[in-house]
Amino acid sequence: MKQSSAILATAACCAVVPFAAACTDLGPALNHTADDTSVSGSPAVIEIHNGAGAVRVTPGNAVHVHREIAYHSQVPQSPPTHADGALVLSAECDSCRIDYEITAPAATKIDVEGGAGAVDIEGVAQVTYHGGSGAVTIKQIAGPVDAQSGSGGVTISDASSTVSAVTKSGGIGIDLTAPPTRLSARSGSGHVSVTVPAHPYRVEAHTDSGSIHGKIPNTPGAADALTVGSGSGDIDLATS
Repeated sequence: MKQSSAILATAACCAVVPFAAACTDLGPALNHTADDTSVSGSPAVIEIHNGAGAVRVTPGNAVHVHREIAYHSQVPQSPPTHADGALVLSAECDSCRIDYEITAPAATKIDVEGGAGAVDIEGVAQVTYHGGSGAVTIKQIAGPVDAQSGSGGVTISDASSTVSAVTKSGGIGIDLTAPPTRLSARSGSGHVSVTVPAHPYRVEAHTDSGSIHGKIPNTPGAADALTVGSGSGDIDLATS
């Protein structure tokens, strides 16, 4: 895999601060640094590989990356890189936490591999998220959304096209302002809530031991489909 950096400017500052409020898993007293990177061009895809840190993506005219880093001994050396046409951001380090704040053009696809950190993404073209226990909020997405989480909750709003959300035990909340072509929401044991505009849908809703509240009318043969399920959690269905 070829990698080349396309970085225009980076500024950093370091200090020793008590970071316990944000990083209790790393200890009560850590080193702290912050840096900013402006990236040339407009990569079609931004890949973010993060562990305990938070990720926030908002729309902007160009790609800009701000990092807040907490660490014990050595500053993590993981600057943005280009790989196969994608901008790659990674937090590969021991005993550290990197929080990302990213601006990206509206046409960008965002791929996130997360761990325990919260993820907030808005105003881009497409989102793929695979995480562990961090909560994820996704809104104002023009294209497909695919979010998979362990125990973290998933909240999706103002998305269109295809929406898929899967959790093992986290809750799922989906509230759309445009009819989706395909919507799938499934939790192992969490509560699932789906609100969509009134529109003909093929609807399948099932819970093993929970209850189903509300109703979205089922239209056999409709082109658009909703599939909603939970193992032991309740399901709420509504139209707007």
